[in-house]
Amino acid sequence: MRLSFRYVVVFIMLLIGAAPARAETLLDSVVSALDNNPAIAGIQDQVDAADHGKKAEIAAYYPEVSASATAGRIFQDNSTSRGLVTERGAAYSGYGDGSVAMRQMLFDGLETKNRVKAADARLKSKNYDLLETKEEIIFSVVSDYIEILRIRSALILLSEQFKTIEDYKSRIVTMVKEGVADEAELQQALDVSMVVDSVVADYEGRLASVRASYYEATGRESKGGFLVPPSVKALIDNDIVKAVAVAKERHPMLMSVRMASNAARHDMKVEQGKMYPDVSGELSYNKVDKKDVIGGQSRDARAVIKMNWAFSTGGREFEEFRKKQSEHDAASRKILEVERQVERRVYESYAIYRTMQRKKQLSADRVELNEKLVDAYRSQFEGSRISLLSLMRAESQLFSAKLEYSDNRYNLLAAEYGVLASTSRLKDNILSAGAEVKGNLPAKGE
Repeated sequence: MRLSFRYVVVFIMLLIGAAPARAETLLDSVVSALDNNPAIAGIQDQVDAADHGKKAEIAAYYPEVSASATAGRIFQDNSTSRGLVTERGAAYSGYGDGSVAMRQMLFDGLETKNRVKAADARLKSKNYDLLETKEEIIFSVVSDYIEILRIRSALILLSEQFKTIEDYKSRIVTMVKEGVADEAELQQALDVSMVVDSVVADYEGRLASVRASYYEATGRESKGGFLVPPSVKALIDNDIVKAVAVAKERHPMLMSVRMASNAARHDMKVEQGKMYPDVSGELSYNKVDKKDVIGGQSRDARAVIKMNWAFSTGGREFEEFRKKQSEHDAASRKILEVERQVERRVYESYAIYRTMQRKKQLSADRVELNEKLVDAYRSQFEGSRISLLSLMRAESQLFSAKLEYSDNRYNLLAAEYGVLASTSRLKDNILSAGAEVKGNLPAKGE
C-alpha cells in the first residue's frame, strides 16, 4: 500500500528543513530577536526618555540666564513731564528697554539633589526593565527554537512509524485475502494507523503555533533547518538555595523595582524640601532710553540674594509629602512581592529540570525494554506463536517509546535553558558562547 500524499509532503518538508546548507543556529535566532523585536525597541525608547529626564533635572544646578528687550514709541504723562512740559504736561518719545539677568539657585531644600537622584533611579530602573525584556524574549526564542526541533524530530519518527504500519497493513490485507487472517485484524490495524494519524495532526498543529510564536519574537520565518544547541547542564548550580540567593541579588526584574522604590523615596524627599525657603543669587542689568522730559535714560545693575518662601495654610505641602510617602511604601512592598516571584520561578525551573531528567532516563529504559520485547515478538511470530497484528502493536509501542524519549530529550534541553533564564543568566551565556553542536542529537543515553 502506498504512503498517503500528506505523509510524503511532510517527509519532504522535514528533509528540506534539515538541509545543513541553510541551517541556522540558536545564536542567529537570538541575535535576530534582539535586533528586530519591537518590545526591545520600545523599552530602549523609554530608557532614552529617562536619560533625557535625568539630564533635564541636572540642568537645575546651572545658572539660569534671561534677557529681554522692548523698542517702540510711548506716550507718558507723569510728574517729570508735568514739571517740564508747559503745554499739556505730557510728551511722546521713542522708547528702548533692555535687560539681562543671571540667577543661580543657592538652596532649595535639597529639592534639585533629590530630583536628580530620583531621575537617576528611574533611568536605572528602565535599564533593568530593558535587561528583563531581553531575557524574556530570548527565553521565548530558545523555547520556540527547541520546540520546533522537538516537533520536527517527532514528525520524522512518526513518518518512519507510518511507513512501518503501512507495510504491516499491506501484509495483513494479503493474509485476509488468503484466509490466513480475519477482517477484524485488518480493522484493528487500521485503528493503529488512525491513532498515528491523529498524533501527527497534533504535532503539525503545534508546529504551526510555535512557528507563529517564533516569528513574533524574531521577526522572520525559519530559513531552514535548526542546529541542536549545546547542553548547558555544566552551568547549572546544583545548590538551589544558592541559586535563589544569586537570583535575588542580580535579577533585573527585582533590581528594577528596587530602583523604582529608590526613586519614590527621593520623590518623597522632594516634597519635604518644598517646606523650606528657596534662596537664590541674582546678577542683573537693565537700561531704559527715552526722552528726558518723561524720565530720560536710566540704568539699573544689581547683585542680590533673594529668599522666597510660601506655605499653604490648608496643609497642601504635608498632604503631598504623605502621598509620596505612601507611594514609597507601596514600592517597598512591591520589592517583597517580586522577590517571592523570582524565588518561585527558580524553584519551578529546577523542579521542571529535575523532573525532565527523571523522565528522560525512564523513557530511555522504556525504549530498551520495548526493543527487547519486539525482538522476542519477532521470534514468536517466526515460530507462529503470535499474530502479525500483535507484532505490529509491539512495533507501534516501540515507536511510541522512542517518540517519548525524543520529546523528553528536547524537553530536558529546554528545562536546562529554563534554569538559566530563571536566574537571569541566559542572555550572557548565549551571546558569550556563540557555539552550537552541529549535526544530530547525541546518541541515546549520552
